[in-house]
Amino acid sequence: MHLEQSASLAEQEGDRRGAAHAYSSLGELCLVIGEPSEGVTWLRKAMAIARAIDNPQCALGAGTLLVRCLIGSNDEASARQVADQLCLYRGAATDEGAIAQFDETLDLLSGQRGAVQGLPGAPLSQHGPGSGS
Repeated sequence: MHLEQSASLAEQEGDRRGAAHAYSSLGELCLVIGEPSEGVTWLRKAMAIARAIDNPQCALGAGTLLVRCLIGSNDEASARQVADQLCLYRGAATDEGAIAQFDETLDLLSGQRGAVQGLPGAPLSQHGPGSGS
């Protein structure tokens, strides 16, 4: 997979932000193709890097995708725990699309919506967390 190579190369070059985005893209891809459990692995890596480099925008995007993958993996307890942690990053985020995606994900967790973008069977928006934010 080219994304795996990109993430590895970014880490080797010391580009932690680039690595976080590549891992986030891998996780998003796994979600879209119906492999949310595999996506959890990549998105946890992205989150760890985003936290280490103190990048709230990246953390919110990767974290939102992580919550969606956890929901898709039937791990609602972990999804709620991650979502609670992400509330800190939401306040520091500036990308309105990423914020909207996070809010939609919170709605899903609270049972206010049915299908949410990014989950199997639902389209991703053009301005979602993995769209270069």
